[in-house]
Amino acid sequence: MSINRSGNWGKSPVVFRTFLIFLFFSQSIFAEELPEFQGYYIKNGNEYVRAESFNSNRFGFDKLKNIESVERDDDSLYVHVYRENWDPVRSYFYTKPIAIINHERYDEQSPRVKSLGDDRYLLKFDDIGPENVLFIRDFTGNYAISLGDSQNELVKLFKNSEDSPLAVIPNLEAALESYPDNDELEDLLPKWEEARQNLLDEREWKVVSEEWNRYEKAGSIEEKLRYLKRTKAFAQNYLKSFPDAKYQAKAENYIETATRKLSL
Repeated sequence: MSINRSGNWGKSPVVFRTFLIFLFFSQSIFAEELPEFQGYYIKNGNEYVRAESFNSNRFGFDKLKNIESVERDDDSLYVHVYRENWDPVRSYFYTKPIAIINHERYDEQSPRVKSLGDDRYLLKFDDIGPENVLFIRDFTGNYAISLGDSQNELVKLFKNSEDSPLAVIPNLEAALESYPDNDELEDLLPKWEEARQNLLDEREWKVVSEEWNRYEKAGSIEEKLRYLKRTKAFAQNYLKSFPDAKYQAKAENYIETATRKLSL
């Protein structure tokens, strides 16, 4: 990872203005009461919020409950580091949108680093939106902190997702493990369960209707009898699996027809 530790940030007006803002912020932060315990911190109002450690093997929606969130006025991001023997070159920063928190993809970040002395550093990142989680890895372990309102981002995600309900529901249930008291998330679950039921209903009915089509197209008596028996069995299983089946009337008609013809 490329980390900028240079004091010269360029001579353009924009870069120089950024440097002045960074300098002002670093001087202000240095004048404040700084965190007492070692770690990575983000300013949240009048307090510092620490990035929490986590198991590096897996981080999903159900782990969001274990990390803190910060509220920022804009997308600018400063991280205060208090760590003995900290080495910026051997520290790694990356972000992931909450929407893909359990995927392998991530965006590596390369912050500017300013030493404040006494094992303290101030990191300036490029603008990062509130839909992201910041992950940090150094010689002591792995850390994470949400850069916005995690619950609000989850509600937007599951309300607007166009993914299959078979994929959405496990993720939504995992999110509810993190935020069981979130009424908006809880209200979305029955809607996705209904969508899943409709999807599975259509999928199983397709098996029944395809078998019926084979029966109608069969050329010999033996083939017709074989497909008729299979249609009856599949239709009965369909009605058993879906008490409020979308194609209940058709399934019952297939069963009645098959029973009558097979008894001849």
